[in-house]
Amino acid sequence: MAFSMQDLMASLPGSQPINPLSPTVNPLINPQIDRKQLAGDVATNKAAIKSDKNQKLGMMLYALGGALRGDKDFVQNTLALQQMQEGKKKQKEKEKAYEEFLEGIKETNSDLYTIAKSVPPEKGFDLYAQIQKQDQLTADQRNYSLAQRQGYAGTFMDYLQDKKSPLVSIDQSQKVFEQEAAKAGFKTQAQAQETIESYSDIENRLDILQKQLEGVDPLQTGVLEEIKIPFKRIAAGLNILPQEELDKLGQQELFIATTNYIIPRMRVAGSGSTSDREIELFKSAVPNLGNTVEGNKVLVGGLQSISKYNKDRLFLMDKYLKENKNLLGFGEYADKQLGSLYKSYISDQDFDNKVKNGELKPGDFVYDGIYGQFRVLNKEDIEGVL
Repeated sequence: MAFSMQDLMASLPGSQPINPLSPTVNPLINPQIDRKQLAGDVATNKAAIKSDKNQKLGMMLYALGGALRGDKDFVQNTLALQQMQEGKKKQKEKEKAYEEFLEGIKETNSDLYTIAKSVPPEKGFDLYAQIQKQDQLTADQRNYSLAQRQGYAGTFMDYLQDKKSPLVSIDQSQKVFEQEAAKAGFKTQAQAQETIESYSDIENRLDILQKQLEGVDPLQTGVLEEIKIPFKRIAAGLNILPQEELDKLGQQELFIATTNYIIPRMRVAGSGSTSDREIELFKSAVPNLGNTVEGNKVLVGGLQSISKYNKDRLFLMDKYLKENKNLLGFGEYADKQLGSLYKSYISDQDFDNKVKNGELKPGDFVYDGIYGQFRVLNKEDIEGVL
């Protein structure tokens, strides 16, 4: 593409005719216009036009000199010189504007003034623009910007939905969870209370069986004693049973009646009707006349230990529910506080130490780790150590 001298002249600044003395508004008609200010603006425009004309004249002379020298690229060289001069002019204008900017913030923002003074104008203006933009941001927008710097990739609307709405939802869910946990806690407490109350009647009957088995003249039980019961009853009906045997029969019948009273009440409260199979299981779990005396002692001691453990656990449950408003974590807490359902020892030395420390007492249902069996401690066991 060829360039002519006319093209070059048209591209130079100030090539378009400008009349600075023809304002769009007549100051005589519009009294609100400051005439002094208008006169100053006109003078400034005149100086600018004069400078542009001088610059244009210099470009023309430079181009003409190149043409006379036979420089083939005189047009491109002239345009390059023009661009360089315009760049210098813009740089001076930017520096002047930056100095005015620094003067403007010197009193209003001393921290920004200190920083801006030490950086080039480009960076200073960018810093100021960011601060202005930051001041105009809402709290959500600032938080969103922070989230983006930390790796969040969603839009601002995504952020509002993901970061703010769930907080309300989580709070509501937490309240619902706490309410349900409290309801479940009180329900569990009520069920435990019902079980303890229903078992209290059994506990009284167990005390009767314990006294029969551990009295001065302990009740005799076993398979043979169970077989002899019908014959003793026949002899008693015929008035041929000796008084001593008649007294023993009375105690055995009390034992049988007590165990028969306990068996159906072994059913957990609220669990519905009891099947024949469950009745047979309950029979094997409670003392009966066909068991040995020691076997019955262990069964009575075990049931009494369960009753005491459940009472202690209910006491802890009431205290825990009152303090925490729910029973979350209660199982672990109760196990730590109460320990095992039964006490135990693993050696003679361990047994002696626990007796001396008061951990083992007569009537305790324990696991004998020496012989691998459950038993009920009697006075002789304890007195032998003390």
